Amino acid sequence: MLNRQSYNEAHRFTTSKVQQIMTSQATSSHSTPQFTTSDAQPIETASPNRRLLVIFSLLVVYIVWGTTYLGIRFALESFPPYFLMGSRFLAAGGLLFVFLRARGAPMPTRVQWRSAAIVAVLLLVVRDGQRGTR
Repeated sequence: MLNRQSYNEAHRFTTSKVQQIMTSQATSSHSTPQFTTSDAQPIETASPNRRLLVIFSLLVVYIVWGTTYLGIRFALESFPPYFLMGSRFLAAGGLLFVFLRARGAPMPTRVQWRSAAIVAVLLLVVRDGQRGTR
């Protein structure tokens, strides 16, 4: 959760950046602002390797996302739908939990566990449960 000091520091940083942009645009009103990538290279001069990495990343997303539906199609022939939905949520939540704990995140509190359980039940019963009635 964001505490007051962090919020104030972020606000000061954002305000100073906006002021810098406004003053630089005021001095050169006819120039186009220069947008940059995360490594502070202008977009026009981004390396070809970076472009290939973006294209490769998008292809991986397309393939993984597409094979998910194919896997669901075959899995529905062997398992009931609610079992599949529950196991998907359990696997995703377990992987996220392990990843965050490995990065040093604190253990969730009882209130956070309860809130997550409520959301999980609502997702399974209300959201995904409605799909079978259409």
